[in-house]
Amino acid sequence: GDIAIDDIKFINCSPGDFYGPADCSFENGFCNYLNQRHEDNFDWTRIQGTTPSWDTGPGFDHTYNDTFGHFAYIETSYPRIPDDKAILTSAWIKTENPVSGIFSGYNCTFSFWYHMYGVDVDSLEVVMKTKDGNKTIVSKKGDQGNSWQEGKAEIGAVDAARFMFIGTRGQSFSGDIAIDDISVKTCDITNICNDKDFMCLNTPKCVHPAMVCNFNDDCTDNTDENSCGTCDFERDYCGWTSPEDYRLWARFRGSTFTNGTGPDTDHTTSKPEGFYMLFEAHLGVRQGETGYLNSNKYMESATTCKLDFYYHMKGKDIGKLEIILKHEGDDPEGKAEEMKFLGRDYIELF
Repeated sequence: GDIAIDDIKFINCSPGDFYGPADCSFENGFCNYLNQRHEDNFDWTRIQGTTPSWDTGPGFDHTYNDTFGHFAYIETSYPRIPDDKAILTSAWIKTENPVSGIFSGYNCTFSFWYHMYGVDVDSLEVVMKTKDGNKTIVSKKGDQGNSWQEGKAEIGAVDAARFMFIGTRGQSFSGDIAIDDISVKTCDITNICNDKDFMCLNTPKCVHPAMVCNFNDDCTDNTDENSCGTCDFERDYCGWTSPEDYRLWARFRGSTFTNGTGPDTDHTTSKPEGFYMLFEAHLGVRQGETGYLNSNKYMESATTCKLDFYYHMKGKDIGKLEIILKHEGDDPEGKAEEMKFLGRDYIELF
């Protein structure tokens, strides 16, 4: 009774994340840094003490120089493979005095501490993103020794900027990279966004939360629409979530665990290596149990808006697949449209 879906699109539908300064010691979370959702393969992790692998990574943080302090690092053990990248991105900042409004971002210095120890450490790159483009301000490669070292760059006059830490996995698990105590010095740093605004990824711009998932590219780089449902599942979930109190949908590739049901390939690539979303009926699921796959909340759309996706329902004991469209103020059950089993291959619903 396996059910799969792939290649979700919203067609003809056009009618927050984080904010703050760049300084961070990781003692109280990731501060104003965010693991990037696109263009990388895995995430930075906040940790205290030693990293899990032998002969790589620090044994303590830089802030307190003990095992109780925190830092951020990339874990390069399985399932990571060579050249996988993890990108940690700061909020947009601007160097303007918050009281006078006078630009004061001259002679700015970007500083942080890094730890790169292990026979297969690859590289750490820090990229400064401004309205004029991207610039690498720090680049380190290979084993730098079993100690914390300072990395810094004179970034000069900065109007609005964002900083990206790009860690790359080497040939084995022995390649952990850690960072700590990030700061921007000699600058008056203020928040470029209001509280709860959405911070655009590639442009120094913020949009109101009501403009996120409204089928318009208000950021001009489409990051306000990236996690809004259109998805082929090749890189991630694109904002789709599966509540933990129900049977989970999972991102999957290849044949399912049960013979005689489920697809052998995804729809996007028609290859076993391609990804799709699967509700697996084999793993302890009882008859009548339900799994929900939820989108983000969408703003008002055009009357021409259509939902297009492909589904796969093959098996003698297939249950049912429903789309529930919920409006604000609807009863909890919402409105449902049922789709019945139509055969072996992926079928388009439009």
